[in-house]
Amino acid sequence: VPVLAAVRPVRGTDWLLVAKVDLNEVQRPLYQLVLWVALVALVAIVAVGFILRRLWRQQAQSHQLELIAQTAEKDRLLNLFYDLPFMGMGIVEPKSRRWLHVNDRMCEILGYSREELLGLSSCEQLTHPDDLGHEMAELERLLAGEIEGYQMEKRFHRKDDGFIDVALSVKCVRRADGKVEYLVKTVRDITDRKKLAAAMQDQQRTRHLLESIADTSTDSIFVKDLAGNYLFYNRAAASGVNRSAAEVLGRNDLALYPPEQAAHIMAVDREVMDGDEPVTFEEKLSMVEGERIFLTTKGPLCDTEGKVIGLYGIARDITERKQVEKALAASSARLSGVIESAMDAIISVDADQRVLLFNPAAERIFGCTRAEALGQSLERFIPARFQKGHARHVQNFSATGATSR
Repeated sequence: VPVLAAVRPVRGTDWLLVAKVDLNEVQRPLYQLVLWVALVALVAIVAVGFILRRLWRQQAQSHQLELIAQTAEKDRLLNLFYDLPFMGMGIVEPKSRRWLHVNDRMCEILGYSREELLGLSSCEQLTHPDDLGHEMAELERLLAGEIEGYQMEKRFHRKDDGFIDVALSVKCVRRADGKVEYLVKTVRDITDRKKLAAAMQDQQRTRHLLESIADTSTDSIFVKDLAGNYLFYNRAAASGVNRSAAEVLGRNDLALYPPEQAAHIMAVDREVMDGDEPVTFEEKLSMVEGERIFLTTKGPLCDTEGKVIGLYGIARDITERKQVEKALAASSARLSGVIESAMDAIISVDADQRVLLFNPAAERIFGCTRAEALGQSLERFIPARFQKGHARHVQNFSATGATSR
């Protein structure tokens, strides 16, 4: 029988003290303790494993729920985006190119119901013939994998037989093997933008035409804002002040004329803008060539709503004309003086031989005042025996221009 022995000598003798214990009796409690410890450890390991598995499953379920929630949120946002009222959207099958789905805005843009669009044999059936070639070329590149999408402006045929301009954007969704699974098309109606652009081009052409006409005019033509700053200044106006139009634009009359003269011009401008009608007047301005006289017309400039936003002006240099008028007035005064002081009777008549001029000498000779004579027939002052001869002389003068007595 296996035993556990211990030997110890007895002090002062040759004897040995031997103690023996059955080994099984010693190891049995130890084995039982180890067994219980192992059993407890096994239970603990199983319990921890069970708890960890439960935690893992809960985490997996939580992650799955989170993915489902994220997917649902993405679907909700996609549906919101898909149903946006300002953009038409549709999904197209790449081989047949039939509409698989279209939103309400696409139906509004094209003028067809959803059922009518989904029933078309091809989405290109509504494309303008002139735009079809370019789009087909881009689509072939997309299907070949050269590009992932394309954008273009094209025209769609509406149900009401009209064409609309749209901005088209096409993106593809590919499968794992790279093949296109479906196409996503977005459409924006840009018809109004196109019309506006065309109107702006027409407006620019009209403005260029008006500016060309204004620049070839010999009259000064200008436009000012409410503050009196020049917005337009044509070539004739610029040459009068020896400035370029670029130097004048954005500045007021203080930059062009003496202070007192500029202040007067600006005061007149304010009166014009406060009024409702254009005014025409003569004004003297200090120019490069000296003081000049202008016949100027100014009027309030209004916007499309009738609100005054400035004024326009057209000024014609009449300096030479005024000088000629002054010379003619002086000459007329001298001639009138000669006629009035002449000792001989001077009578002037019109084509009907009615008196237009009757000088003082004629009044004395014929005993008739000027007021009585004006408008009367000349025959009143010709003796009867000379009237027929005078009539022949007048007729001969009308035919030949030759004078006679």
